[in-house]
Amino acid sequence: MHWLLILSLFLLGYGFSKDVITVSTYPLYYATRWIAGDRFEVDLLIRSQADPHHYELRPADMRRLTQSKAFLYLGVEAWERKLSKSIKIPSYALSEGLELLRVGAYIDPHVWMSPKSYGALVESITKTLANIDPKGKNYYMAKKEEFIRSLRELDGEYAKVLKSCRHRIIVTTHMSLNYLGRDYGLEVVGLRGMHAEEEPRPSEVRAMVERLKKTGVKSIFHEVGHDRSMAEGIARQVKAKIFPLNTSLFPEDPKDDYFSIMRRNLRSLSQGLDCQ
Repeated sequence: MHWLLILSLFLLGYGFSKDVITVSTYPLYYATRWIAGDRFEVDLLIRSQADPHHYELRPADMRRLTQSKAFLYLGVEAWERKLSKSIKIPSYALSEGLELLRVGAYIDPHVWMSPKSYGALVESITKTLANIDPKGKNYYMAKKEEFIRSLRELDGEYAKVLKSCRHRIIVTTHMSLNYLGRDYGLEVVGLRGMHAEEEPRPSEVRAMVERLKKTGVKSIFHEVGHDRSMAEGIARQVKAKIFPLNTSLFPEDPKDDYFSIMRRNLRSLSQGLDCQ
């Protein structure tokens, strides 16, 4: 099954019959593809679970970008901003005008992890497409309303489940659930900082273990695609179970999309936080 997913994503860049818009990451790609509908082909730049915080471009990526009409990116990561300045096609930072959270020295890009917050990004995508293609504005607005209706339904599911949880602390690989925590009344604890490759000092790990023991945390959420050794080590010390979360939202199966992945995440949260 995995090879079918890789093949389908590999073929994304071939056989385009319309103008192409390239989008940096899957959460942006999915909404852009939905709203663009049949007016543009939409291509995905990062086609794997690769860390989007420190992505390294390949020659094939640059070739695909040069064939695109525009490049859409969030605008938080340094590599995105550098890339947007180096290519000769119009580039659009979708974060402009959005109220993004700041965690320490970093701006948190994970707005897609909350259905309630993701809507603002969908609005930004819609405005950007209308800017690129003014004749399609009414079309994009109608497609956006379709998407928002589905998003509100998902938001309702999250609100209903997460308000019933016995445990109110989410412990995860890194600080990727701040929007989710804010929007649904949960405390978020990251084993690492904003970037999953940041290694905490031994003293910080010991302090984390003591804190989790005192709060009675019984679940740790491991993020798909990241090293799980630290999560497993801490889980053993605090006698917690490990549950998976897909925070990049990159499909694990050819049938996956934003909504199916987010519902799978909700089931995992419900089990780990002991929700009704």
